[in-house]
This record gives sequence, C-alpha cells and structure tokens, in this order.
Amino acid sequence: MKKLALPLSILALVFGGILLALGSFGMMYGLISVVLAIALLVAFQMYPNFLDSRGGLIVSLILCVSGGMWVVEELMLMMGGPWLGLNVIAFALSILTIILCPVMCRQSTSGVRTSVIGIASAHESISMSEIAKKTGLSQEVVTKTVYDAIGKGQLSGQMQGDTFKRTGPSTALPPDAKVLVICPYCGAKTEQGLAKCQKCNADL
Repeated sequence: MKKLALPLSILALVFGGILLALGSFGMMYGLISVVLAIALLVAFQMYPNFLDSRGGLIVSLILCVSGGMWVVEELMLMMGGPWLGLNVIAFALSILTIILCPVMCRQSTSGVRTSVIGIASAHESISMSEIAKKTGLSQEVVTKTVYDAIGKGQLSGQMQGDTFKRTGPSTALPPDAKVLVICPYCGAKTEQGLAKCQKCNADL
C-alpha cells in the first residue's frame, strides 16, 4: 500500500494540469495543485523513507483526492450541472496537505530511523533485506539509514557487503577488578582465589 504514494502524487500533478487546461476559476487551484504535487515529489526524492511511510501515503492520497474533487466540480459546471461545493472541500484538503506534509515527513523520518536502528542493534548480524522485510521499507532506504547511523555513532558495528555486523562493548575486565564466587554451601559471596568460604569456612 505504501508504494502507492508516488503514483498518487503523480496523479495529483495530472489533476492540476487538467485544471490549468480547463481554465476558469479552477486555474488557481490547478496552479496550487501542481506546486503542491511537485513539492511532494521533491520531498519523496530527498527523503526516500518518507515515500515508503504511511505518512507519505496519507499526504499524497489527500492531495490526489482534493485534485480529483476539483476536476469533477469543474467538469460538472462546464456541463451545466449544479454546484456541488466540492471545490470548497478540495481547497480545505489542500490546506491540510500543506500543514501535514512537513509534520508527516519529520515523523516518518524519525520513526523509520528509530525502527531500523532498533532492529539492527538487536541482532549480532542481519542483512539489509531482512531489515527491509521487517520494517516494510525499501532496501535502499534501510541501507542508507544504517550507513548514516554507523557514521553518527548511533549503531555500533560495521557493514560487510549487504550485512550489518554488530560489535558490542569490550567485555575485558580492568586489572583491579574483583571477581566474586558464590559458596555452594551457604550462598555467601567470596572473592575468587580464596581456598575457603569467608562465612562458613567450607572448601571452595
């Protein structure tokens, strides 16, 4: 379903072009629709994860529906039909698009990044295609996100071909660290290396 965002935004651009061609009052909205559709396509190009997100689908769907409603209204008026008020609704939806687009873009970018980083850091080794399947994102978006997260220190690991290999913090103990052992008889904690338990004096 998320892959529909791009064709919907292109369809919204087509609706805007139709309105410009029809002329009359629809020309103003046609221009608005064309500008909004182009802006949305640019956003999809700059932020591929926005294109793959639910937010991108919602924004493109609203823009497409508003353009379609205005085209229907204009065609009805040209054929002598009654005024349905669809253009008023379409204009309100276009305003909603202007408000939602930057908000959805920011949220989807942040949400996608968090999801990809979370999945990658939870595995010792995981391929980009596996992360793409788990998140529903394209492999290209996943790969770019992982590389960026590694570069910014948000992921501890490295890429080996198409696979992310996680590297955890060092488990080496400092030289002065004390290791405690639990006495099997009384359960008391005793420093490792002692022959007898410090509590019950049992042999360790």
